[in-house]
Amino acid sequence: MLLVLGVPLHNIVLMRIPPLSRRRWDNRHFLSFADAWKSVMAHNLCLLAVYGAAAFLLGGAAVLAVYLPVIIMAWQIGGWMFYVHHHFEDAYWQAGEDWHPHAARLMASSHYALPPLWHWLTGYIGLHHIHHFSSAVPHYKLAECMWASVDLQDMNRITWRQSLAAVWLAIIDPAAQKMIRLRDIAP
Repeated sequence: MLLVLGVPLHNIVLMRIPPLSRRRWDNRHFLSFADAWKSVMAHNLCLLAVYGAAAFLLGGAAVLAVYLPVIIMAWQIGGWMFYVHHHFEDAYWQAGEDWHPHAARLMASSHYALPPLWHWLTGYIGLHHIHHFSSAVPHYKLAECMWASVDLQDMNRITWRQSLAAVWLAIIDPAAQKMIRLRDIAP
C-alpha cells in the first residue's frame, strides 16, 4: 500500500499543499513558515505553467499519454529508493538519550549496491549514507567520496536481493537493534 498508493498520494496531493498551521511549524525546518508557503505555491505555479503550456501546445491527451507514464514510473522508482534507504535490517534506530545525530546521519541510511548504470541513472542516490552524512556533496561526487574511504564502501551495504527482503521488515526489535518481520515476534 505504501509503495503503490502512498507515493502518488504523497507527490500529487501532499507535496502540493503548503503548510497549514504556524503552530505546528518549529525551528527544525530550514525555511520559515512564510518562505515554505511561498516555495510550495511557487512550485505549484511552475508546474501549472509547464504542464499547461505543454497541454496547450500539444494537447491534453498527448501530454497525459507521454508524461503520465514517465512521471508514475519515476515516482515508483523514487519511492522504492527512499523506502530501501531507510528501511533495512541494520538501520540505526535509537530513541531518547541513546540517539546521536552523527550516528543517525551515517547509520540510518543504506548504501544500495547497484550496477554502475543504475547509479548514474538515479543520480548516485544509492550512495545515500554519504548523502545523509553531508548533503552538500553533489551527486556526481558521491562515488568519489565513497571510494576514498574503505569504511564507507561496506557501511550498510545492501544488494538488490536484500532490498526485496526489506519489504517484509515491519517493526523494530529494541533488544537486537534491528528491524524484523512481524512473524518473527509471534510465539
